Order: sequence, then structure tokens, then C-alpha cells
Amino acid sequence: MNVNYKSDFKLLESGCDFSVPFTFEYRTVFGREYVASHIDGFYTNCYLHSDGRLMVCFDDHNLPPGILTCTRHFYLTDEDFHNGICNLWDKRDTGIILTIGKTDNCEIEVEVPPFYNKGSKGDPGITPHIGENYNWWIGEEDTGVLAKGQNGSTPSIGNNGNWYINGEDTGKPSQGVQGENGANGADGTNGKDGADGEDGKTPILEIGQVSTLSPDSLATVSLTPDGTDLQGNPKYQLNFGIPKGENGTSEEIDNITLSSLSDLNQSWENLLKSEPDFATTSSNVASATKLQIGRSIWGQNFDGTKSLSGDMSNVSSISMDGNLSGVKTLTGGNVTLSIDSSPGYNIGFRLGGSQNNAFCLIDGGLQPYYNSRNALNFGAPDTRWKTIYVVNAVDASSDIRLKDICTYINIELDKIAQAKIFSYKWKDKRIKDIQIGCSAQYWKDIIPEAIKEDCEGYLSMAYDRIALASAISIAREVVNLNKKLINIESKIIKN
Repeated sequence: MNVNYKSDFKLLESGCDFSVPFTFEYRTVFGREYVASHIDGFYTNCYLHSDGRLMVCFDDHNLPPGILTCTRHFYLTDEDFHNGICNLWDKRDTGIILTIGKTDNCEIEVEVPPFYNKGSKGDPGITPHIGENYNWWIGEEDTGVLAKGQNGSTPSIGNNGNWYINGEDTGKPSQGVQGENGANGADGTNGKDGADGEDGKTPILEIGQVSTLSPDSLATVSLTPDGTDLQGNPKYQLNFGIPKGENGTSEEIDNITLSSLSDLNQSWENLLKSEPDFATTSSNVASATKLQIGRSIWGQNFDGTKSLSGDMSNVSSISMDGNLSGVKTLTGGNVTLSIDSSPGYNIGFRLGGSQNNAFCLIDGGLQPYYNSRNALNFGAPDTRWKTIYVVNAVDASSDIRLKDICTYINIELDKIAQAKIFSYKWKDKRIKDIQIGCSAQYWKDIIPEAIKEDCEGYLSMAYDRIALASAISIAREVVNLNKKLINIESKIIKN
């Protein structure tokens, strides 16, 4: 029978008189012994069944693995045991093997043949008891043996850190010596990268209220929240309080001394020749070089000192009877933008006055026209259209003659499988529909050619390119697996 050496178990002994004094020493090869005994009327690590069999209890035995053997010593009396007189002994295997494996689900009984004839049953013994003096008594006789030892002295810790018993230094420290620090453990492996955090918000600062304070006040600046823009970026207004300067003083001319009337006339002529920047009450407005109060014309300041030029701004509307055309000179020639209504389209924008370069609205549709071929670009490589809403598919040019191949792409299947597909809503509240897509940040490291960054730092993703590359990569893997299956089937058939 196999028993795990770490398990507790029980063993039945039979075939002998186990009421006599005995010691049974159980052990494996080179192992410590485990003793079951019946000495002085006490059974240790065992007990006697009513049917005469002995149950040996191996609890916390600490026996090592090996074949379990037993050396049995029998004594006629307890006095023989204490005097070292062994009357009979026996040594044999128990039939149990202590192993490191599992314990068999079975029971085993060891039969020990008798080595001597059983004598007649003696008179019942007297059970010892504890008297009032705490000694062991047998019947009416005091044995003089204390049933309970005296209380020992409680040790204490002295100022030197040693144990003291009854005020005497034992020389034994109460605390062990500090051991040396162990070697540093090996560095643990780095944890996985956390998920990308949400995009930060860019605050927008605008000038709010500017107020004038009293001259003795300190300048103030305050920041007031002003909601968010369409992208969810927080807006703030900067409010300024600027102290007013102190009042100036006016100088009065008390006396003017003129030697003659001609001096007065000369002074007046010199004053008129000084080109004043204001119109006098005696002159008309046309003779002034600067308006006393400046004005604004189409978003530009006008004070009469210079002509207006440049772009118009803050213009609500322009009404006219004829055509509106503008000419702007660029490097290499002139470009004319004209807005008119010509036969064939409702509103046309023509460059250079030619119908060969037209951008027109026809029957509610926006259509570019360039000679006889449609090869115009919408946006530029670094400045792309942000959102296009279409019903039909968008055709992309894919002629191999127009391409210089850089590298061939294959996506690992686990990369495709790990992509998170989710439904979402745009933070731009004007777009109400729920969309389906994934993260451009995830695909940026896998297929960077399909990810673009606009001038504001936002990423866009070519879903069709990623879908094409993923589909072909999956198809390749399926073909390779199919070839492997065919190869395995052919080997199985041959065998």
C-alpha cells in the first residue's frame, strides 16, 4: 500500500495481546523513528479497540519516504521496561511504502503472531488521582510525586537587552543579532504599456472686458470661463482693469510782447505755414491733411493721411448692378476670379475668364470642369478635406504605371484580431448619428501609410486601405493553412 509521506494515516495491528507493556518503533531506511507504546497503563500514539486490535495513529509523524518497518518490544511488566529488560521482540515490514505520490484508497492490517502464551487476567488496577496537596495518590497512599510542577519565574529583559531570571543576568540576548542584508533581488519585468489617454484640450484665450480704474488703483487681470468651442476646447476671457493717469496741467500765456504790428502778422503767417494736422474754423475741410476723428471703411482705419489698400474685412454685404471681378497679381502672371451665370450651369467660378477652368453648380451638384477631362484635386497632400458625405463609393486611381512600389505589406493576424471596433458619436454636437470605426492611434504603428495628421494635429485613417491589407493578409494565412492541411492529410493517407 502506498501512502504519501506527508499524509497522516492509521495502521491496525492484530494477532497479539496489546494489553501488556510494549514499545513499537516504526521507521524507514535512514529515517527517524515514530514510537507507539503502552507503558504504565498509558497508550501513546495508539489505542486499543474493543475487539483486541491495536490502532496506531501516525499524526505529524515526519517520517521520510521509504519502506515502513516496525521493531516491536514486549515486556512482562512495566518494571521490566524501566529496568531495560525486554522479554520478546520482533522486526518485520508493515506492508506500507511511504511515497511522494498519491495515497492508495485502501486499508491495511498487520497481523503479528503471538510470541508467548497469554496469562490469566489480573485484578483491576487502581486508577491514580490527584490529592488535595496536588500529589499523585494511588488509593489511600500518597506517592509524594507532584501532579503539577511549581510555577517557574517569568524572565524579564534587562537594560543591556539580555534575559534576566530572578534578577540574575543569564548572558543570553533577548533579541538575535542583526543579520547582513541580503543581495538585491532581480528586477521584475516591465509591465504592459497602459492604454492611450484621452486627447488633451487646448484652451482658447480671448480679450474680454477692459475697464478704466481710478488713478490710485492697482491694475487687475481676471480669467472668466466662457464655455467651449465645437471641438470641446475650453474658452476663457481675459478681463483687464487699467488705472487712469493723473490729470495734466494747462499752461496759460499771461503776456505777449510785440514790438510792432508787423511782428504779429509774421507770427500768424508762420503758424499757417506749419502744416497743422487739424482743420481750423476759418478753413474748409479739403485743406486739412488729417481728420480730427478717424473713421473705419470696410474694416480698415481711415484718417485722411493715406489711401485705402489691401483686403476688405468685416463686410456685411456688397450689392451691385454689374459683374464683380477681381484681379490679383501673382508670380508668373494674372489670375482673374469671376462670378457669373453662363449657359449650362447655375453659378460658375471661372479662373482667367476662360470656361476651360470652371468650378460650377449644376442642378444642385458641385462639379469641376477642366477642358475635357476631370483631373482636378480636392485639397492637397498636407491640407486635406476633413469630412466628405457621399452615397456611392469613391473611386481611387490605382494604375500600376503611376506607382513606385516601396515595400510589400503583410499584417499579422493577431494585430488584426486585437483591433477594437466600437460605436461612437462625434464630439461635434452637430453630427447626431452614431458611427462605427476604430482608433487611428492603434493602426499608426501597424500601417503608418494609412494614417495622416492634419495641420491641427488630428489623425485621419484610410479605412479602405486597412481593410484591403487586412483582407489580403487573412487570405494568405488561410491559403497557407490549407496547404499545411493538405500536406498533413497526404501523410496520414500514406501511413
